[in-house]
Amino acid sequence: MRRLVVEPSVTPVHLAQIAQDDYPAFRRLPGNDFPDVYSEWLDFVRQQDALYRRKPYEIIYVRTRPDEFAAFCRDRSMRCDKNSLARFTIWKMNRER
Repeated sequence: MRRLVVEPSVTPVHLAQIAQDDYPAFRRLPGNDFPDVYSEWLDFVRQQDALYRRKPYEIIYVRTRPDEFAAFCRDRSMRCDKNSLARFTIWKMNRER
């Protein structure tokens, strides 16, 4: 008799990957709530990564540039903050499929 094995589902989580050279431009965006320095941003991302790794999530890093993020926010009348950045990464990944 065959046994049905059900693999646990893995939910994707999208985290923004921001280049150090681009970080000052993110800090200049209107309504941003990003940390003052890039090293603090990396700490924030590492905390998010560690949080999701403890659960059944697949972490996908999404390369994010300030100009594309700003346009996304502007087109939707959104603040350029971390919540909007999370929405942007999901939107970008869905668009690129």
